[in-house]
Amino acid sequence: LDLQTMEWSCPTQQGEIPTPHAGHAGVTVGENWFIVGGGDNKSGASETVVLNMSTLAWSAVTSVQGRVSVASEGLSLVVSSNDGEDVLVSFGGYNGRYNNEVNVLKPSHKSTLQSKINENSIPDSVFAVPNATNATRDSEPELGAGQEGKIWEITVDNAYPTVLDLRRWTWSKLEAKTGDEPS
Repeated sequence: LDLQTMEWSCPTQQGEIPTPHAGHAGVTVGENWFIVGGGDNKSGASETVVLNMSTLAWSAVTSVQGRVSVASEGLSLVVSSNDGEDVLVSFGGYNGRYNNEVNVLKPSHKSTLQSKINENSIPDSVFAVPNATNATRDSEPELGAGQEGKIWEITVDNAYPTVLDLRRWTWSKLEAKTGDEPS
């Protein structure tokens, strides 16, 4: 989108352009746009791809096999910081079944996605929801990055946000404090 003229264009791209798919999630880190998940209603996209916005060159960052959560449609994706490094954190999605896995990618290392299995169970109130930019639902969850390396997601059926602490890899609910209401 040209912000001066408010007109869309389709610029020439370099590299291997990804196959068409829907239900993916994307975030930017610096000048790179990372696209994770999505699919074609038959199977999930197995590659995490990145588009360098300066050169418009596509490249595959990772590839996964089988029905894993990062090859899911409708997953949530945020950028956060862990030990001073940018990390991509994905949650949920659907690829034949709903899942509640958390996967982390350190884009600076182009490492493989790692599933984080927690000793503490994930709360029952947490469920897979579409990315906040997916406009196909009537009511959308709110996604964001909080203080101290925590990500949070407010689910539609939950009165309190559920938080994943990226340092401890534990889930908790944010409880409302009692007292005077804000003015």
